[in-house]
Amino acid sequence: MTLPMPRMWLDGRFVSTASVSAFSHAVNYSCGVFDTARLYPAIGGPAFFRLDEHGRRLFSALDVVGLTTRITSAQ
Repeated sequence: MTLPMPRMWLDGRFVSTASVSAFSHAVNYSCGVFDTARLYPAIGGPAFFRLDEHGRRLFSALDVVGLTTRITSAQ
């Protein structure tokens, strides 16, 4: 089985590459949230492993560092 190239969600769309400026607030002040979610092959197509728990951890981390986002955990 050949898996597709990893993708990232950036500014409302999926991208295959991304970069962060050395002058960004996140880099200079170590203030940011980074997380991953893994997809596994499944009978009905790729499926997330424990997506609800992942979403809760991600939004909890955003709250801890005081960051906001344009999406909700339901999205």
